[in-house]
This record gives sequence, C-alpha cells and structure tokens, in this order.
Amino acid sequence: MKVLVTGGTGFLGSHLVDALIKKSYSVKCLVRNPNNPRWLNNIKCEVVKGDCVSKECLYNIVSDVDYVFHLAGLVRAKNTKELAKTNADGTKNLIEAVFEKNRNVKKFVYVSSQAAAGPSVNKKPKIESETPNPVSEYGRSKLFGEIETLKFKDKLPVVILRPPAIYGPRDKDVFVFFEQVKKGLFFLPQKEKLINICYVSDIVDGIISAAESENTKGQTYFIGDDTIYSWQNLGEILIKIINPKTKVLKLPKFVFYVSAFFSEIFSKIKNEPALISFDKLNEIKQDSWLFSTEKAKKDFKYNPKISLEEGIKITYNWYLYNNWL
Repeated sequence: MKVLVTGGTGFLGSHLVDALIKKSYSVKCLVRNPNNPRWLNNIKCEVVKGDCVSKECLYNIVSDVDYVFHLAGLVRAKNTKELAKTNADGTKNLIEAVFEKNRNVKKFVYVSSQAAAGPSVNKKPKIESETPNPVSEYGRSKLFGEIETLKFKDKLPVVILRPPAIYGPRDKDVFVFFEQVKKGLFFLPQKEKLINICYVSDIVDGIISAAESENTKGQTYFIGDDTIYSWQNLGEILIKIINPKTKVLKLPKFVFYVSAFFSEIFSKIKNEPALISFDKLNEIKQDSWLFSTEKAKKDFKYNPKISLEEGIKITYNWYLYNNWL
C-alpha cells in the first residue's frame, strides 16, 4: 500500500511517517523544500517537492496513492490571511486534486484540531455532534479545512480527526514547559484551567486506525487522551520528574496580555509568527478544553496507552539525550 503524507517534516507528521514505515506502507512525503527534510533525513520514504497552496503541482503526486494523510498546516502565522491560505485553501486544493485524479483512494484523512471545535462549555467534555465554536483564527482556519473536506464525504472516503495539545520527542511547543521547569520555574494562571493533552504515539495510532477502519467514512472524531488534567497537574508531574526544586508562580491575567503584546512586537521586528499572539491568547484564556473519545472507541476501538507521567518521562529523556535541555 502506498500513502501520501503532507506535513511529514513536522513533529506529528514525522512520527506518523515512522509508524507507517514500520507497518510496511510505502510512504511518499510532500515537502516544500526537499533540501531541508528535517526529521525525514535518512528515513526510507519518497520525498517529493510540492505545496498544497498550489493545486496544479498536486495532480501527479496524488494519482498513485492508496491513502492520503493530510497533516500540513500552520499553527502560527504572521497574519490571518496566511493561516487561511495554508490551512483552509491548502486542504481544499488537496482534496479537489484527489477527487479529480484518484477517486479510488481508500481514505482521505484530514488531521484537524481540537481548536476547530472550540472550548468546552461548563467544563463538560465536547462530543462531535456539538456545533463547532472556534475562538481563534487558527481554529477557524482548521474548521474551514473540515468544511472543505466534508464537501466530498459522499464522493470520497474521508475522515476528520481532532487531536488536542500533543507532546513527545521532537516537539517544540510543550517543550517550553520542560525548559522552564529545568530552570526552576513554572508559571500558572491564577484561575484553574482544564485541558486534554496526549502523547504523540497515541495520536499516531489513532490516525492509522481511523484510516484503516471501514467504519470511519464521512465521520469526524476527537482522538487523544481524554483524561482531564489541570495546568497545575501538568506542572506537578513535570516538577516531579525534572526538577523537584522548581518554584511555581501564579500569574494574573494581565501578565499574559503583556506577554502577547511584546511577543507580537518582536514578531513584526523579526518578520516571523509570534510565539504568544493575541489570537493564541484567545485559546489560552478559556477555562477548559475537554472532549470525549467515546465515538472513536466505539467505531474503531481507539485506546490511548501512554499516561501523562509516562509520556513526560519518555519525552524528558529524549530532550536530555538530544541535548535540548
């Protein structure tokens, strides 16, 4: 079986490529710059140059594959237009190319985001049948990608997956928390925030299982560890494993706004996306990001295996071994 993976040079995408190769799939990766394969270096996969924002280049690339795993996208961007162009228009281009050149594809998997569904209400885990309510431009761009995908649910076997925050080896986002604790500080908002967070291999297992299942056609699923954690729970586990002498500082809301203000100023100076933008702050300030995976468990026996403590230990050891910390 031959598969196409977009976003294979990234954190989640590279782990998916590794897992697919272990399952004896023949993997083709769509890469903007083949001279910078990042995590795909020395991996037995076919690297092809292309970009989802250019539909014409996709025709030959999608014509001979059995599965398409669409992970390419932006989490941060310099402006809203850039987010929409990559996350929404890029998805539209890719699925249209598949429809025009490969209607026999076994499954088109769009990896969206929990952000597309929006935060949970009254600390109640969200389910897939609820109306999406994204609170950020990123979430809206991923939702638009979902809408473009679902336009083809009666023409192609599509499935949409919504993972939460993901951590693990190679990740640079949750890594900042590891870095803080290593230095002896952990910052918390004054008000309790509840989240779902998942180790990368459990997300990868969900992506592959959803692709291989006949029950998932035309469906949308939350995947990930749906155990409820607070930011404080996360901090306690990080501190226990990394640095028991870490001091916890609870910060008032205005500090996060100040951080976003300066982050956006520096981003304009450097001409790159802000680490903490006001748009991202719209997600951070929500009281809870929770979901249920009952639908995924029922339809394709989804079963996350790695606990938060075990995953943090694995990730921390990887950061140490690779001199990230």
